[in-house]
Amino acid sequence: ILQPTYCPYYVKFMKLLIVNKININEIITEKCTAFSEIVKNDSSKETVVEGKNGRNSAYDEFCNVLKEKKRKAGYSQFIGELFKNGLIPLEILIENMEIFIGNIEDLLLTISKCEEALIRASTGVISEDFSKEKAVLEDNLICVCKLFETVRHTEFKRFKENLILIKNSKYLSKRLKFMLLDIIEKKF
Repeated sequence: ILQPTYCPYYVKFMKLLIVNKININEIITEKCTAFSEIVKNDSSKETVVEGKNGRNSAYDEFCNVLKEKKRKAGYSQFIGELFKNGLIPLEILIENMEIFIGNIEDLLLTISKCEEALIRASTGVISEDFSKEKAVLEDNLICVCKLFETVRHTEFKRFKENLILIKNSKYLSKRLKFMLLDIIEKKF
């Protein structure tokens, strides 16, 4: 999963196992459920990396954040590949998409409310940077985009309005807005 390039091959291997009467449905369900739980609980998770001499290492933390982001994107692609090959039902795919979009909308609302409170409480200068929330927001957007890139399904049309609203948020970077714009233009 850390190497998203291999996701289609992992799924083909799993299909071969199933064809050869090896029951891996429990493993597939377990992995999908575990990923859903990781994504649901993502915003409350703090990552602290201990470096040499017990200190936090900024570089180690940066590497772990990138690794985690890549793993989440890989899982999203993996779930999409499982669906494309008929190994998981549409409901699991839709559930994951709803979790991602729900997380994104909740995070945007949280950032907005916090920003408004800070503006009211201060002289209009915002001192909080919301970097943790923005990182989780980016992770969820990457997962949504990866699922859309992997799977083309008519059920996804119901998420179009959500994606357009998210794209128009002032809290997204231009890079994330363009990622969403690509998905909206290509998939709908």
